Amino acid sequence: MRHPQGLNVAITLDRDLPEPLQEQLAAQLRAAIQHGRLAAGARLPSTRTLAAVLGTSRGVALTAYQRLLAEGYVSGRHGSGTYVSRPTGRPPVREPERSTETAIDLRAGLPSTQGFPLAEWRAAWRRAGERAPH
Repeated sequence: MRHPQGLNVAITLDRDLPEPLQEQLAAQLRAAIQHGRLAAGARLPSTRTLAAVLGTSRGVALTAYQRLLAEGYVSGRHGSGTYVSRPTGRPPVREPERSTETAIDLRAGLPSTQGFPLAEWRAAWRRAGERAPH
């Protein structure tokens, strides 16, 4: 990927993969940071620029940046840019092992029913439906 802000990192997003585009982008940027292809202090492109270059929505770039920010790989403030964080002497954050038993889907618009007391909720719904409104 080459763009006006000078970031030279190969980013390839595959829409045929089951992994969401924002996760693919975050993983590739994370790997570039971990392997030194993106140096500490390097300015990342704006989410609008990155989205335009990759042909995705701005939300894809924004979500990837937010993930990297939460993991400590990047830092920045609204309006001043996003930068690769300086190493803190701690090892990089590792992705947890994926398990179908403990995986939590955090994609927007898909509520999780894991841990939700569905049987109790249905019983309360039935009880409320048995009574006529005042």
